[in-house]
Amino acid sequence: MENKVLYCRWFIELTQCFYTKSVQYAKAIAEAIKTAFSPHNPFNNRNLASPLSIEELIGSLGISPGYGLEVFRKVYGISPRRYLSELKLHEAKELIQQPGLSLKEIASQLGYEELSNFSRQFKRWTNMSPLQYRRSLLLSPMHHRKFYEANGHPD
Repeated sequence: MENKVLYCRWFIELTQCFYTKSVQYAKAIAEAIKTAFSPHNPFNNRNLASPLSIEELIGSLGISPGYGLEVFRKVYGISPRRYLSELKLHEAKELIQQPGLSLKEIASQLGYEELSNFSRQFKRWTNMSPLQYRRSLLLSPMHHRKFYEANGHPD
């Protein structure tokens, strides 16, 4: 009986160790994706116009790409490719709020060579074109409040 208890403890510790390692790997992959994608990272010398290879990125961390993909999905519930897509969507929404940036500049900053490709992808994400999204922001009360906070209310 004592051997069974020791075996169970050993098995639980081993499982926890694997889970901890999996979480560490998943976090490392997420950070690597974020760093490689970020257009704001001054140390990012990657050309954003070239597609980011998730498998190469995982391999550069010393993790088998197949295992890395599996671990990431188990820990975060989405694929690394989906994670990258969500990062791009978030960044696109932030950039679109800047009226001084043209949609073509935004597309370029996000790694799209053609505005049409960016527009098509943005519409898949939001069911709105980037221009429709920008216009919807201009009509929102929140936008007006931010504008008045920055520029003063015309009383």
